[in-house]
Amino acid sequence: SAPDSVYLPISSFNQVNYNTAINFDPYITFYTGNTRHSLKGRYFFVDSKTRAGANNNETLLYGEYQIQKIYDKGLTWSSGASYNKSLTISEIYGKSKRTTSNSSIFTQLDQKYKRWTFSLGGRLELYNFNDDVDVLDTIIGAGDTKKFTKFIENIKPVFRSGVNYKLFDYTHIRASYGQGYRYPTIAEKYLRASEGGVNIFPNDTLVAETGWSSEFGIMQGFKISDWKGYIDVAIFWTEYQNMIEFAFGYYTQRPVPPDSINNFVGFQAQNVTKAKISGVDATISGTGKIFKFPVTFLAGYTFSNPIDLNTPDSLKGTTKKILKYRSKHTAKADLEVGFKKFSFGMSYNFFSKIENIDDAFEGALMLGTYNTGIYILPGLKEYRKTHNGPEHVFDFRISISMGSGSRLSFVVKNAFNKEYMIRPGDVQAPRNYSIQYTLKL
Repeated sequence: SAPDSVYLPISSFNQVNYNTAINFDPYITFYTGNTRHSLKGRYFFVDSKTRAGANNNETLLYGEYQIQKIYDKGLTWSSGASYNKSLTISEIYGKSKRTTSNSSIFTQLDQKYKRWTFSLGGRLELYNFNDDVDVLDTIIGAGDTKKFTKFIENIKPVFRSGVNYKLFDYTHIRASYGQGYRYPTIAEKYLRASEGGVNIFPNDTLVAETGWSSEFGIMQGFKISDWKGYIDVAIFWTEYQNMIEFAFGYYTQRPVPPDSINNFVGFQAQNVTKAKISGVDATISGTGKIFKFPVTFLAGYTFSNPIDLNTPDSLKGTTKKILKYRSKHTAKADLEVGFKKFSFGMSYNFFSKIENIDDAFEGALMLGTYNTGIYILPGLKEYRKTHNGPEHVFDFRISISMGSGSRLSFVVKNAFNKEYMIRPGDVQAPRNYSIQYTLKL
């Protein structure tokens, strides 16, 4: 058992937040013959203030139009366009107005032929910071050749394809391949903050992640007496270029006195990794009866092998090839049994140990050969020897139906009071109890 202090935050983390949020999500769906039209919108506003002064104000606008038409002989065509834009004003982003927008057009064909289903789709996306290549601004200012050239250069095409084959009545085999990319977030590019002695530095030179993923799987349905459900097993393979991760380092170009070094060490988002994540995912789900009592169950297991393919040790803050802060093995299960108006449930989560973290978390900070004597989280190395997995966490619940769509539940989280953490220093809550009432109208 940990000392009481492990559950207490450092005083500099304590703060009071005042949040105001407004959202409005209009949508409409209508049909013209065998054609489906869908129009969605969103307005979202949040204003967050803290006593520490890390205030944040954000407005998000989103719109999407989609058309889907069903043709003869099993062909379905879907297409559309979307646009979203956000405006963020925050002291932790340099007290500047930061805008981002994402525009896209997309199309996909799905064809059913006997036991086969084929899918092929593509998407053109444009993402920008600070209105450099915003699609609406470019259209309005179409005479600006320089802006239009940059607009074309920043368009990203991605493609996806898939196939599904019905081998038997309850057996399906599938395979898929898809491309993708992810632009850095505002926080990754501009966040400058210090909490509990841990510094975060901005990096406005980040470029987008790119990658591809593939999957091959089989789903088998089953029915045995009163039990029915399915088993799904899939293998997956994903690779990334310019993967973005927070790297620990010394972020200043000038020498500083030893007593102020801790102001210049911390984490910064970097394009540091060419990565590969492969593995297996298995799920079983179904319903049945035990002594005439209805039962539902769900269980899943995932093995992933997250490999850093070529990041220099000087950049990634560790000498291991496993990507940081990841568990290779995870599993979950949920079981619920009904009895008249009552239901009894149990859930289970499993995490294998985190094999790799930044070396800086487990020792004094080193600047070259100079030992600063500074520890980010004193005692973490010793604590992880006994609290780094594998972890088994159980939750229990009991609920009663009160009629007319209402239900009262009593939930026990972390029932066996397991002391564990999922990231360095992030010790999860001890056993806790809650009462929940839900009403569906």
